[in-house]
Amino acid sequence: MKKTFELWDKETKKVVEVEAKKVGKEWKAICPKHEDNKPSLSINEEQSVYHCFGCQWSGHLYDPDHKRKENNARKLKIESQIIPIPKSQIESYAKALSDEGIQFLKEIRGITSEVIHKYKMGWCKEKQRFTIPIPWQGRYVNVRLYHPDKNPKILPISPGRSIQLFPEDQLKNNEIWLCEGELDTLCAISHGLSAITVTGGAGSWKEEFTPLFKDKKVNIVYDCDEAGRKGAEKIAEILSKVAEVKVVDLELGEGEDLTNWLVDYGKTKEELEKLASKTPVFEKLTEAQKKIKELAKQIKVQSITASDLLKKEFPSGQFWVEKGLLPKEGYILLAGPTKEGKTTLSLQLSLHLITKTTFLNQFPIAEEARILYLFAENTLPGLQKILQKQVNGAHQFGWQISTKNLENLILQPGHHINFDYKKGLQLIDELIKEHGPDIVILDPISLFVSKDLNKLENVTRLVNSLLDIGSKRNCTWIIISHYRKPSEQKTEPIYQVIGSSGFGNYCESFLGLERYHERRSAHYKILHFLLRQEETPDPIVLHRNPETLLFETVREQEAIQAGAKPEDIAKILKEKLGGKSSYTILVSLASKELEVKKGRITELLNEAREQGLIDKEKGRYGKWYVL
Repeated sequence: MKKTFELWDKETKKVVEVEAKKVGKEWKAICPKHEDNKPSLSINEEQSVYHCFGCQWSGHLYDPDHKRKENNARKLKIESQIIPIPKSQIESYAKALSDEGIQFLKEIRGITSEVIHKYKMGWCKEKQRFTIPIPWQGRYVNVRLYHPDKNPKILPISPGRSIQLFPEDQLKNNEIWLCEGELDTLCAISHGLSAITVTGGAGSWKEEFTPLFKDKKVNIVYDCDEAGRKGAEKIAEILSKVAEVKVVDLELGEGEDLTNWLVDYGKTKEELEKLASKTPVFEKLTEAQKKIKELAKQIKVQSITASDLLKKEFPSGQFWVEKGLLPKEGYILLAGPTKEGKTTLSLQLSLHLITKTTFLNQFPIAEEARILYLFAENTLPGLQKILQKQVNGAHQFGWQISTKNLENLILQPGHHINFDYKKGLQLIDELIKEHGPDIVILDPISLFVSKDLNKLENVTRLVNSLLDIGSKRNCTWIIISHYRKPSEQKTEPIYQVIGSSGFGNYCESFLGLERYHERRSAHYKILHFLLRQEETPDPIVLHRNPETLLFETVREQEAIQAGAKPEDIAKILKEKLGGKSSYTILVSLASKELEVKKGRITELLNEAREQGLIDKEKGRYGKWYVL
């Protein structure tokens, strides 16, 4: 027969576990204190002692109540030696309390004359403090000295005075309001509540207090600060074993208390009781549950009633780009098919933002911004070519972009940053901290994650992380994304975006950049909008100048007339291919030159042949030639 024993090691003050085997009336075990080849440790369970015959290690079995009993006995001995405070001294304090002092206690602390006299509050001339005598079991064991302007505000009349419940007469009630401090308690009693406190502060609960609350209803209303919250939770855990406990959140500012609630804000006993009735009965929480609760409190602070919202005055200038295009909070989504110019357009927008010049001739820039352009798809040489053309082109049109302006556009390679991992989010947070941008562009978002963006939970987690960083660093995001592969079913542009169910739900604005028409020049685009905070404008037609790579708005008729024509095929065949070429080479070159699809080039070949501009040699592999 084997059994595990807990032995108390008086040298290390720790519990030592050993496994023992029954031998006669005692138990034998290998001694953990020395090399023991055969069991030399003897344990007497009846006498609760152990002894090793090898190294002489000995002591008693561990008893969790043993130390508590010793401590309680020591406390009782100390308290019995405390000299009680004479009633005559208490009476002299009470007589010394002036009318001015009474007025202060009534108006500032919310304590009635009846309560002041009942609990013999007074004034100590020597200490120049208010006095609150603490009776316990028929004698005064302490006097608490209070002054609102001294530090500490409250202290015992002399060191070593015992910690007690005050006032003890309140223990007769079935429902008790446990307050933090004597002044809050007396204020609560003055307002008709059965209130009590521990005279040593939020963290001074004693074990012998617990049985006094058996089967009672206890509402804990401690101060709204870190010490108060921790103290309330600690006592709630203890009392919940014997009573029904609620920790009532007064929903006040940091550091405020019950007196603020009742006196400064003029709330009533009935309102407090209603608040307590809505408070759930305390249950001990796991660490994870505590974190959730704390997070909920932090989020709750951000809430606002409809009444307060309508009265609130928000500062002007809530947008970087006016007409609701780019707000100063949240993120916007810029998306489109591959190779349609999303990077080029976002760089042009950046140039407008750093120079405070109107974007696309219709979206004013509210103020100059600092941009962090985080790219994972392009290269620095490639971005240099785009920017060089755009800056040179801007100068041609009288749009001045200075070196100082360009210093506010920071291009940051981000090829090794992954937002799926905590390290990646910490890295972008630190980069934003270092660069100090107003706006961060992610180009494209798909290369900063490895998880499937078509799954809502992945997008939601990503967006929440970015919004947290944006809120912390006071910056806005421009997220660049791609459309899904084309399908036969036509849908709204925003629903063609990869991860649209997540990105579309949360974005403040959406810009969808597409080719105007596959039969028209690739330099013509259409830009779709969807705005959350302003009226959504109609789509606009854009022309991207191939020399400057700058987009400009044009009339739709221009885009319609700019399509490739049969004579363009004849011209390419004559000037680029010497008047004669194979089908494969001609179609490939014409598609590239005219920026239209190869299927459209085939149609144009046949149209040019019908018009007598070109013809084809006989045979399957016959070449095309100019007439």
